[in-house]
Amino acid sequence: MNRLIDAHLHLNTNSPTPLRELLAQMKRSSIERGVLIVNTEAERDLLMNEKELLDTADHIKLIAGLNIHWKDPYAIINSLSSFRHLCGIKLHPLLYGYERLDFDAICSAIQASGSKALKNIVIDTLFNDEHVENHVGIELGICVSRAFPEKNVILAHCGSTRLLECCAFTRRIPNVFYDLSFVAAYFNHTSLRLD
Repeated sequence: MNRLIDAHLHLNTNSPTPLRELLAQMKRSSIERGVLIVNTEAERDLLMNEKELLDTADHIKLIAGLNIHWKDPYAIINSLSSFRHLCGIKLHPLLYGYERLDFDAICSAIQASGSKALKNIVIDTLFNDEHVENHVGIELGICVSRAFPEKNVILAHCGSTRLLECCAFTRRIPNVFYDLSFVAAYFNHTSLRLD
């Protein structure tokens, strides 16, 4: 029997009980386990409103955002660190305004985060707007994978419309993994999807 695991979940921030809604949706879809990505402090606050439910949701793992441009870059990590569910950090170049000039500071922040036990670093590579200066997820993934060879570096959305470049640039890096969430729909009815 196949087991369904969703490696890229988000809260519905318009819901008064987003975690309860997410868990119900997982149950309806027969998703046995999931990874919930918490990018913003607002998402963290919604999640903390359902803290008791989170305490018992053993089938959910958490990924916490790390934003070097915030006053406290570790705000989400520190808030969620008491949960045994926390398994990694998230870097979101578009949402956090990351550019190539930030790469050294990002690596320093990861090193200083005290998150040595967190084995996973998720990097968003979805390109969906005109802010091309922030479309650096693939390059950031390469940089981080070299700086932290002991960590799993997951390229969320696998380069998006640059999927082939993403795979070509990173396929020989042993600690890089791909998350195809949302991207597969780009390639419906194409030879890439059929391949």
